[in-house]
Amino acid sequence: MRRPKKPVAVALWQAYSKIYFKKGSGLSVQVHTDFEAFKAGDEAALAKYSHLFSESDLESPSSILWLPFHQAVMTDLVRNASVEELEVVNKYTQTLLEKKLAAYNKPWAVYPGGDGDLEVVKKRNYLSR
Repeated sequence: MRRPKKPVAVALWQAYSKIYFKKGSGLSVQVHTDFEAFKAGDEAALAKYSHLFSESDLESPSSILWLPFHQAVMTDLVRNASVEELEVVNKYTQTLLEKKLAAYNKPWAVYPGGDGDLEVVKKRNYLSR
C-alpha cells in the first residue's frame, strides 16, 4: 500500500475563506456582487480591486474567472485582517493541520471499526484490508 503525501497547512486565504465566507453571509454576498460588477466593468469595483490584478487582466475584466478573483480578494482580506481575525485563522490552520497529521501518522485511528476497539485491533484491521 502506497503512503499518501504528508499533509501541509492550508493557505491563510483558504482558512479565511472557510471561516468567514459562508453561503449567504454579508461577506459572501458582497464579494459575489463585487465580482459581477467587476466583470461588467463598473468603475467603483474596478477601483476597489484593481490593485489585486495585473494591467493585462484589467484590460478585459470580463475574462477574469471566479476562483482567481475570490483568491485575490481573500488574500487581500487576510493581509488587512485584524489581530483577532488572524488569531482565529492561525488557530484554524494549526488545528486542521494537527488533525490531518494525526490521520497521516496513524491512519487506522480514523479507520471505521468501532470506537471501542483497541488501537492494536484497529491497526490490524487497517493493515489487513
